[in-house]
Amino acid sequence: MRSTTDHAMVHTIASPLTTTAGHGSDIDRPTSWLISVLPDSAAELQLWGICGVLVIAALYGIGTRRVAAQGKKERAGLDGAADTLGEGLAATAGGLLGGAWRFVAGQPLWGEPKTDSTYLRPGERLDRALAGDLARPDTAMDVKTPQPRRSRTAFLTSPRALTRMGETWHRWPGAARSAVRMGTVAAVAGLWRAPEWTAVILVITVPVAAAVAILVVPRGSRSRNDAQTYGPGLWAALIQVLRLSAEDQERGEAYWMLLPADLSDGDARIVIRLPLQWLGAEKERALLAHILHSRLPGEWVASYTQRGRNPYVEFTPKPAPKPRPQLATSVPWRSTGNPYKVFVGQAVEGDRIVDVVVATESETPHWGVAGDTGAGKSSMLYIPVVHGRQNGWVVDILDNKENSMIEAEGHSGIRIHKTTRACMGAFAEFMTSMIAAEKSLGLDGDPQLRTQLVPRLLVIDELPTLIRFAYTWWKHGIKQKGTPPFIDWFTIILMMGRSSDHRVVVGAQQFDNSLFGGTIGRKQIGTKIVIGKQDMVSWGVAYGQNAPRFGYDTTIKGRGAYADNQTDPDGDYAWVREFQAAYITPHVQELLTNAPQAPAWFDSGEMAPWITPEALAQAQEEAAAANFLPGGKFAPLSRPVVPVRSNRGVGGGSPRSDLGTVLVGTGGGTKIGTADPDTALAAEQAEDASLPDTFSVADACKEGILPWRYETARKYLLQRSKDRGVAVPEGVTDGRVTYYTRAELETWLAAWNTAKATA
Repeated sequence: MRSTTDHAMVHTIASPLTTTAGHGSDIDRPTSWLISVLPDSAAELQLWGICGVLVIAALYGIGTRRVAAQGKKERAGLDGAADTLGEGLAATAGGLLGGAWRFVAGQPLWGEPKTDSTYLRPGERLDRALAGDLARPDTAMDVKTPQPRRSRTAFLTSPRALTRMGETWHRWPGAARSAVRMGTVAAVAGLWRAPEWTAVILVITVPVAAAVAILVVPRGSRSRNDAQTYGPGLWAALIQVLRLSAEDQERGEAYWMLLPADLSDGDARIVIRLPLQWLGAEKERALLAHILHSRLPGEWVASYTQRGRNPYVEFTPKPAPKPRPQLATSVPWRSTGNPYKVFVGQAVEGDRIVDVVVATESETPHWGVAGDTGAGKSSMLYIPVVHGRQNGWVVDILDNKENSMIEAEGHSGIRIHKTTRACMGAFAEFMTSMIAAEKSLGLDGDPQLRTQLVPRLLVIDELPTLIRFAYTWWKHGIKQKGTPPFIDWFTIILMMGRSSDHRVVVGAQQFDNSLFGGTIGRKQIGTKIVIGKQDMVSWGVAYGQNAPRFGYDTTIKGRGAYADNQTDPDGDYAWVREFQAAYITPHVQELLTNAPQAPAWFDSGEMAPWITPEALAQAQEEAAAANFLPGGKFAPLSRPVVPVRSNRGVGGGSPRSDLGTVLVGTGGGTKIGTADPDTALAAEQAEDASLPDTFSVADACKEGILPWRYETARKYLLQRSKDRGVAVPEGVTDGRVTYYTRAELETWLAAWNTAKATA
């Protein structure tokens, strides 16, 4: 019995141990593990000792760095070592506990936060980039510039995919990151202890959690105001721009800057406190403005207050510019009632539309219109013709294109000169009339002649073409040597015209100095109007290289720019304004029909009655004009068409070019001739037709006269020709381009080839 009892007792004592081993392993497992790892041999004890020394050394090193960072004075001996080791233990324990807390709370595990997210609110990436150099403003990120969208494929395959995924993870609210971390730990534990049930739970919960995150968690800055979105980036830059110390930074961004919740609000204001040591020099202010504009949307105006103990700068939205007034596409012409003030259109000056009136009695007696063919230049030249005739002026029109001013033809007080010889004769007669009028107006002038003076107007439809044809006629038509006098005549007229009531209106492609005899002559063209497209060179010739160009709608007829010797309010250069020319063409004939009758001598084709023999001698002495006046060797064979009807109360269609009587100059130079008008006019036209064609270098290359491209031909002709001793042909010019006859180019080409072959 005893043995049986002992056996039962042993069994009873062993049963709890067995039961504990089988059912209570969760309780005993840590104890068993601790017992199992205890050293049970000398080798294991030695390993434990080495590990202990390493741990103590690591803790001591951590403690040393912490003591140095805290600025404490380390004690000597065992007490100092104990203090250092204690600091290491505290730092390690704090780090472990802090890391555990950051893990549970969803905070970043190491480093500075990459976004400004909170526990319940998503965040935006903090821009901690340097402020950038003012000399290279493109180094700062512009939050206003939209970034290109990336496709999902690019996101997955980009080398920066992991970085972007990390940035997305850090933008999550802390609660979401905590849930993911703790859920991951729970899932790992579940898979270890109960894999089947855990897998089922994961299959159900993961899709549900993902759907909730997509629907509930806001993306980006949808739920964020502007202060929350842009504040961190601006604060990170201000630290560097204002050179804030660590103590200043501890006061926080709310102390140093104030951002509105809505930057697009018209009453928004940004206030930035300035440290007392910040000097606020011009470059520093420019850098601060650059930082603000590179990180905030919109345009802002700064207002500095640096006096007192609390200096600050306030930025307010830049006022929206007033809408620029729009010119009408068509401006009707009207008379000013003043013979010396010509209404020519309207222009934009600042925020208003103003009338453009050319005041020819002031320092701008002459004016001009520039523009390419078809831009509306000739149409605008009707304005001075009509204005002059309405005020009793007589008008000479030089139109060697023969059809540009057809609406004015055949009316009293208007002479239209169409051939080169006729234009040069009218040019000479106008200059002589001006010299004689100036003499009559002097103190020793004849009072009787003074009473006959009538204001005169010379309108040149296409000055460059006229000069080109005149030079060709001089050289190849009448076979003259040297420099023709035409440009000198023009310069004299421009310089003396205002005081003698002889004014000029010029039409040209550009206001080149060579067309006016130099800068002094060109300056007399006080009001310069450009119609239609103008290249950079032509713009600079008209208004100066410093005058800023601006765009205008060149598809609108008569749209352009003008300047009238005024200086721009914003700079030391010509004040150029957008301009719309008045449209007068449909009413030209009606207005000219109702104009006063011109003096009989003008309609009879005679020279001005105040041109005395003394004035003729002076004109010949000063400008060699006698040969081009009636009776001279190069005088016109015909005189301008004389109207056969009076202006008053007479209507009808466009006058024909063969109306009236053609007059021929006689020996006296002022009387009506009797030659057949058709014969005289035909002779002048035949003379023009016999003039050789002229070609620019570009035209010569297109026609095949020169066997090169334009750039090569120009280099050979104008640069290398002299180096090889080949004479460059003289040619004729229109002020911009030099033109050569076919014979001149062929002669030069033969000499060039010969020189090249013998080189």
